[in-house]
Amino acid sequence: MKKKLTIPLSTWDKGKRKRFFMRLGLLKLMLIFGLMSTHANVNSQTIISKLKLEEVELSEALERIEELSSYDFVFNYNDLKGYKVSVDLEETSLENCLDQVLREVPFEYQTKGDVVVISYKKKSAPIQQEKREIKGKVTDENGETLPGVSVVVKGTSTGVATDIDGNYAIQFDHENAVLVFSFVGMVQQEIAYHAQSSLNVVLQYDTANLEEVVVTGYQTISKERATGSFEKVDSKQIEKPVSDISERLVGTVTGLQQVRDPSGDVRFEIRGQSSITTPNVGVSQPLVVVDGFPIEGDFKTVNPNDIESVTILKDAAATSIWGARSANGVIVITTKKGSTKNKAKVEFSSFWKFKNKPNLRKTLNRLSSADQIELEKYVYTTENNYGERGYIPYYSSISDNNGHVAMGDLSAGQLAFNEHYLGKITLQERDNRLSALSKLDNTKQIEKYLLQQNFTQQYNLAVSGGNDKMNNRLSLMFEDRKGDNKNNDLKKYMVNYKLNYKILKNLDFSFNGTLNYNNEEYNGSGSKIYNSYSPVAYAKGVAPYQMLKNADGSLARWSNGVMTKWGISGSSTTIYGPNFARYIAPIKDKFPYQDWTFNPIEEINARDFNARDINARFQAGLNFKIIKGLDLSSKFQYEIYDQRINERYFENSFEVRMRVNATSGWDKYTNEVTQRLPKGEFLDKADTEIKSYNFRNQLNFHRDFGKHSISALVGTEVSEKTTNIWAQPRGYGYDNNRLSSASLLHGDGSDRSFITALQMRLGIIPEPVTSPYPTIIGRQAYGLLFGFRTTALPGYSQEVYFSMYSNLAYTYDEKFTLTASARTDASNFIADDPKYRYSPFWSIGGIWHISKEMFMEDLNWIDRLAIRTSYGVNGNANKGSSAKTVLNVKPLSNSYTGGLESEIVNGYGNPDLGWEKVNTFNLGLDYSLFNGKLFGKVEFYNKNSKDLICRVSVPRYSGANLANLNAAEMYNRGLEMEFGTNISILKDDIVWSGNLSFAYNKNKITNVLAEPTGVNDLVNGGYFAYASGYDANALWTRRYAGLVNDEPMIYDSKNTKHSAVDTWNLTGTPFDYSVYSGTKRAPYVLGFNSNFKIYDFDISFILTGKFGHKFMREAYDFYLPVTNTSVSSLYKEAISVDPDKQMPMPTQGYNTQLGNYPLAQNKMNYLVENASHIRFQEISVTYNMPHTMISKLGLDACKLYSQVNNIGTILFNDYNEDPEYGFNKPTAVFTFGLKCNF
Repeated sequence: MKKKLTIPLSTWDKGKRKRFFMRLGLLKLMLIFGLMSTHANVNSQTIISKLKLEEVELSEALERIEELSSYDFVFNYNDLKGYKVSVDLEETSLENCLDQVLREVPFEYQTKGDVVVISYKKKSAPIQQEKREIKGKVTDENGETLPGVSVVVKGTSTGVATDIDGNYAIQFDHENAVLVFSFVGMVQQEIAYHAQSSLNVVLQYDTANLEEVVVTGYQTISKERATGSFEKVDSKQIEKPVSDISERLVGTVTGLQQVRDPSGDVRFEIRGQSSITTPNVGVSQPLVVVDGFPIEGDFKTVNPNDIESVTILKDAAATSIWGARSANGVIVITTKKGSTKNKAKVEFSSFWKFKNKPNLRKTLNRLSSADQIELEKYVYTTENNYGERGYIPYYSSISDNNGHVAMGDLSAGQLAFNEHYLGKITLQERDNRLSALSKLDNTKQIEKYLLQQNFTQQYNLAVSGGNDKMNNRLSLMFEDRKGDNKNNDLKKYMVNYKLNYKILKNLDFSFNGTLNYNNEEYNGSGSKIYNSYSPVAYAKGVAPYQMLKNADGSLARWSNGVMTKWGISGSSTTIYGPNFARYIAPIKDKFPYQDWTFNPIEEINARDFNARDINARFQAGLNFKIIKGLDLSSKFQYEIYDQRINERYFENSFEVRMRVNATSGWDKYTNEVTQRLPKGEFLDKADTEIKSYNFRNQLNFHRDFGKHSISALVGTEVSEKTTNIWAQPRGYGYDNNRLSSASLLHGDGSDRSFITALQMRLGIIPEPVTSPYPTIIGRQAYGLLFGFRTTALPGYSQEVYFSMYSNLAYTYDEKFTLTASARTDASNFIADDPKYRYSPFWSIGGIWHISKEMFMEDLNWIDRLAIRTSYGVNGNANKGSSAKTVLNVKPLSNSYTGGLESEIVNGYGNPDLGWEKVNTFNLGLDYSLFNGKLFGKVEFYNKNSKDLICRVSVPRYSGANLANLNAAEMYNRGLEMEFGTNISILKDDIVWSGNLSFAYNKNKITNVLAEPTGVNDLVNGGYFAYASGYDANALWTRRYAGLVNDEPMIYDSKNTKHSAVDTWNLTGTPFDYSVYSGTKRAPYVLGFNSNFKIYDFDISFILTGKFGHKFMREAYDFYLPVTNTSVSSLYKEAISVDPDKQMPMPTQGYNTQLGNYPLAQNKMNYLVENASHIRFQEISVTYNMPHTMISKLGLDACKLYSQVNNIGTILFNDYNEDPEYGFNKPTAVFTFGLKCNF
């Protein structure tokens, strides 16, 4: 087995590199042990049958001998280059054969077991006198010993190599000697001798060469043969402590723009938006591949400590092998393999991460208690356009017995105003109440009782070992993350096992198993099943004087209104608190529960919300080497995701007490109460199960023929994914000890809920006539309004793919490489017609290494200069569309027919539906100058998206008003530049490395069949806001035109004024009333990483910048407090603005048009602000403990980490508002950790 050392080691993964290093170490050891002989013994029984060679390269001759023998050959291809040999041998021994072949060339051979080592013939060593000696050990940056490291006295031929354990001992007679430590694939070090007796050295990997590798998931190729556009994340970034590897991609990859979804998770977009089917998300997600297969989970399902490398594929040549799922780019993750050394390697790492509680005074951005009461007084004292005043919304009201209409769920201040108006309290009592409330502030109580310090701790243990025949690695991880809200906690457990085993000389077996288990408690958040309220969020939103605890420390009982809007969606009826006290309180002991009050502290402790996720992923494969250069691989992946959500409401929770009471029947004449729901806990359950498999067979070929090299692969792939969702009906009267629920309790036809009876008593609804179901809040609410669902909500979906693919690469003289790939995908959500279903995806590419040409030989300051280009067609799988009609079966039967009901999902199917396609052209220049001191790349790309699926209005006679059609086109054009440097300031003790990246992207929709037609389509956004000639993330606004008769106005395109709050009657097109105000997605993105190595310390920082885009700043929404809700502090702006420049508060404070004010305000052009910003993402300090210190502890290496994230942001708008986070700016996160190798 020859080792052609001229092949870049970057083409190998870490495990393969280490196996190579170990063999190289053994090689050097064998050379040292054999200095006294010209060659070692070769088994004389090994017979070479016949060998005839004439003027062939020595390397080719040795390859031929290797094929004829049972020995593996190791040699340096560069050393042998240019030497030619001729032999004509009949049947002879291997020993004689090698003697004849090496007879006239300056090489010799040695053997060790079944390995033959070819090297230069040794010269006699000079006579040494008065030797000095120094000993030590050489390791890599992870503490792993390195065998075969060359240790040479600079300027002499005196040298040794480290042994199998990385130890060395060298003698020399120069008092001022400089020792040179060098090893293939690592950065050379020079260290002066100062009479020390021992010297331990840590060599760093030559990342400039080792990391430039393209791992496509189907194959691994070096940068020398990569014609496509790719980006590799620096290994030092990957090693930093994180919970999710996506955190390490922020600001480190050119052309990769990160955004955050509403849940705060990082999502990525590569070279712009490629599809228009997800306008609300606005992100075209790249495909995530782990160890060669796409995964159903996201980055969170991968242990970040197991990751060896992350490669981002960006253009057609790099991604087209993935076909219909690659239009948005591909992120390829490769996990670590086991050590090839015989001894076990143990790695332990841990970190502790925390951030302070959010500053609610800034993030809530609300009025003070005194200002809120003044505003409530304004609302109370201002008549509406009906001549009424008080808290009197035109919707959902309940009359008092004196005829006055009063809203429920009011704040304490609103109750004081209203009760005084109703004559229930005196003016003095009202003012006393208001004065006391104005001095209260619940901010500190919310922070103390509902929030907690966000803290994460992680522990990871990995054990690896092996030899040339087998290697394996086992890792275990535990993480505990406490969220911002109290009683929110996520525990993560991860197990990963990876095995590579050589069954036979030509048959390899691989296995990779991953198991993730997450146990999340989220009592401080809302329901995951029904999207119900969060007690913490509700507390943040009430009036600032609404205290959680009383002065004596007891819980404050919130009884401003009896609310039935919690839990399952349905009823939002709220009973005016005082009315409840007057009519229900006297008989409340007849209801199942006497306590009708609410407190958020009590509520988060009166529930048990739990989600348990299990994600298991298994990969197995066989690789059979058929002949030299040709092998067949067969791989299979199976993945299952199972989520079980259980949400228990304890019996003392407001949800249980209120719902059981609110659904009870109350006879207003006899005051008899009939209970409909059993007492006890509530239980909601929902299960999700996702199963997927992927079976792949692939034939791989690679051979070198002198200056020619050919690589090819062809394969087939079958994959399937099924999703099952099952939401169980709520369990009432649940007993957790018995794991059982009780049956529903039924009343007769005259029973009414207490809400119904109270409304009838107050004259809001009429008495029943003959119907046994007098109102929708009566018995019909039993099955609908109050969520008495007795059937499950199932869901099922299936995705099936069948694919065929191929790739071909030809390299000439290591200067020119041409590549081509093709793939066809068929799926169940694409049309049956073969011309749509099997439409191929393909790419071609080429690279020219200019620096290897003869005319560049004199330019020795140029290390590498290459130009590459590619063109191809990728696809996008739009899973929200279908070639056939998809039905959603409803869980409830038709109330009249008793039969099942269903509804059409996303319109009728389109039998001509095809793949979305993206045609991509890429032109790039790679360079490395001045011995690697300056390196980088420049790339231009043009992505044309065609046949994009969009929602199009169709005639209703077709059976639907909307349909999904391949009817849109769009392009993304851009420029990417990367500048890197690696400068030694003080030899290897002080080194600076940095990387500056710049990306520009221009997005434009060139054609869309469904042009906006409604006057509000553009400003409302969504599917119908896409317009030809504009950005897919266009920001549309309206031009403010001041006031006319106290009414805000807008301009049209002809500068004619129209009402801003009544736009539904406008005529014309949306372009007549809307103006393009810029793009919401940054066209310019900047990233800068800098790292200083100062002796044993590594100090680095990351900053990012986004420029050229716009955002809508936050403004007062014209909400007047008519319920128990806080008010934005921006209200002060609204009452003091220049009415000619911005919409002011209406002089008639509360009127029927006020509800349209927020809709008008949020579309005004005066709210458009510059979204450009610079973020200081991270500062990190790592201390690499000296080997002399840690060796006494039995450690090979140990690092201590400290890191700060979210350091600060420079904003370029006048309102100090973060364009991505608003006023809820991220707080600093502090991380401390360690990593040790044994």
